[in-house]
Amino acid sequence: AEQLADAKPGDNFKVCLNSERFWVKVTSRDGDVITGRVNNDISCTPNLALGDEVTLEIRHVYDVLTGRPEICSETSGDQP
Repeated sequence: AEQLADAKPGDNFKVCLNSERFWVKVTSRDGDVITGRVNNDISCTPNLALGDEVTLEIRHVYDVLTGRPEICSETSGDQP
C-alpha cells in the first residue's frame, strides 16, 4: 500500500482490466486515476496493444515497480 501511495510517473503498474493482466508505464497520476502506456504485449483484449494510452482507477493496480524505465515487451505479460 505504501509503495502504491508513493508511485509516480515513470513507474510501472501491473493492472487487471477485463480479465487481462498487463503492465502500464505511468505518464500521469491524479489522485486515484492513473494514465499511462501499455508496457507489454496484450493477448486477450483485442482493443488494447503495446504502447496504447490507458486511463484507469488505482483500484485496478495490484503491483508496482518503481524506478524501472525500460519498456517491457514480453508476450507473457508477467515480466516487468
